[in-house]
Amino acid sequence: MTARKRDNSAAAFKVELRNTAMQETLDPLILETHGGEGLMFTHCYAKAKRPGWVCEKDGNKCSELVRQRPDWHVFECESEALLEGCPTAFKGVNFVDIDPWGNPWEHMQALFVPERRLADRLQLVVHDGCRRFLAISKGGGRDQRWRQGFFLMLSQRYGTNLRDDYLEICQVSVAELAKKCGYRMAGWAGQYTGHDSHSTHYWATLLR
Repeated sequence: MTARKRDNSAAAFKVELRNTAMQETLDPLILETHGGEGLMFTHCYAKAKRPGWVCEKDGNKCSELVRQRPDWHVFECESEALLEGCPTAFKGVNFVDIDPWGNPWEHMQALFVPERRLADRLQLVVHDGCRRFLAISKGGGRDQRWRQGFFLMLSQRYGTNLRDDYLEICQVSVAELAKKCGYRMAGWAGQYTGHDSHSTHYWATLLR
């Protein structure tokens, strides 16, 4: 068996970013779109006094999330489908954590619709895994995800090399999506982490 060294920079920065954002949130009311094994709750969200919402599509993990936070609203579902199907849900939420270990843009498109009455001051934290397939696409590989959906629009605007300036592209794109709900971006922080800097982490403070 070959041992592989794990890169813990992504996990460490993810926790640090969320804890910093939590410090900027008065009486957090949290929506966590991907609960996973509950690590972010343990390290960041257990201190929240109000019960929030968490989604997880894996039934076994979802059962553990129920045991971990019995007062929260726990949904066994695809969070993107929940957001799309319930455009008026999550009224008053002031902290949103999107962590799909992949493409977060469909979730953000479903989140930021005019009908949704989130808090006027909103903290948005995202773990974005798209830079991995953008690196493959840059080399002319067979991975063509950058030609689909939200990335088709981005490539038409910025060209096919989205990887190099991806964090700046994310900042502009989040601001434009949030503007649909009357928000302006009042703060932004982000960083690349992980193997070959494939992970992108960012935090936006949105006001209206």
